[in-house]
Amino acid sequence: MHPCCAGQILLLEHGRSPYDWLAKLQDKNAEKHAQRWGCYWNKDIGAILQKAELDVKARYDWHFGTTNWIRACPQRPPS
Repeated sequence: MHPCCAGQILLLEHGRSPYDWLAKLQDKNAEKHAQRWGCYWNKDIGAILQKAELDVKARYDWHFGTTNWIRACPQRPPS
């Protein structure tokens, strides 16, 4: 385990593509996709990570930015 972490969080998430042409398709079909698959595929993963106040150690994306792998740790409170 990395010394900064009391634990690690591993995430594999669908997210909104940084490519406008694909993001528009995701937005247009988000409800239909969620009804069929139970997943909103156009979430802003970066904003979610910031709001969660996680210490992101690694982040990779594939499939034109729509599949995100994240390794993070809980942020330590200031000492």
